[in-house]
Formats: sequence, C-alpha cells, structure tokens
Amino acid sequence: LGLILIGGLILVATSLTAGWLARDNTIEYHLLATIINFGLFLLGYRVATSRRIKTKSLIIQASLTTVAWQALQIVGGLLVQHQLNRLDVLYGSFAIVLGLLFWLYLIARVAVYSIELDVVLSRQFWPRGVTEKLTAADKRFYTANAKMRKRHQIEKVEVTFSHRR
Repeated sequence: LGLILIGGLILVATSLTAGWLARDNTIEYHLLATIINFGLFLLGYRVATSRRIKTKSLIIQASLTTVAWQALQIVGGLLVQHQLNRLDVLYGSFAIVLGLLFWLYLIARVAVYSIELDVVLSRQFWPRGVTEKLTAADKRFYTANAKMRKRHQIEKVEVTFSHRR
C-alpha cells in the first residue's frame, strides 16, 4: 500500500513540475523536477526493500531511474507537442494511449534494470565467468542464490563447489 501511495505521489509531483515546465522551460525547473523525483524514487525503493539493505545502497538505482524518468518525460513531451498534435481527435487519442502504455513499459524496464545493476554492484556479483571455470563472483552469486531459496529457519543450506570433467 505504501509503495502504491508513493507511486501516486511521484505521478502527482511529476505532473505538477511538468505543468511548471510547460510555462517556463528552464534548467531550474528541470533540476527541481529531478531532485523531487530522486527523493520520491529513493523513498519508494526504501519502502519496497528489506530493512537490512542500507539506504545508501539504494542511491544508484534511484539515480538511474530518476534520469530515465526525466529523459522519458522530456522526449514524451516533445513527441506529444510536435507530432501528435497534428493528428485528428480519434487517431490522436489512440496514439496517446499507446504512447503512454509504451512509456510505462519503458520506465518499468529501466526500474528493474537499475535494481538488478544495484544488486550486482552492492553484492559484487561481477565479473561473471563465461567458461566452465567459476570466478569468485560466480561462487558468491550461486551461494547467495542457494541461500535465498531457504524457506524455514530449521533448514540448513551449505554450498560447495567441485569441478568434474
């Protein structure tokens, strides 16, 4: 529920700052919108993740999502302003709905990729090997993956690696 409320707050804050941007398209308003969105994305990621994860480790994913959000808003606004206003009412409405769905898809993909990148960086799951020989990052990943699947406190998960030809 908290995440849905924060998502709604992000949309309202973004809409308000976009309204200000429509009046005065200056760098100050873009900076203000970026700062507001960064804070809201950081808050959203904080609510959505475990308390064991420190807030400072969420900064990378909040930053990447904020930059992508701002870029998609600017490009989307320019597209609507310069391309879609020439269409008639029926085709224009259809194009806006499809464009909005695609925009939401893109921002969701960027959010997922930024979360994955943050996990890889914070847990040092890189560089991963491409051959049969496991790297230290491979072993960290496989160990964490096995321990993540533990379902009950009485379970004991041990991970060992052996190489057979």
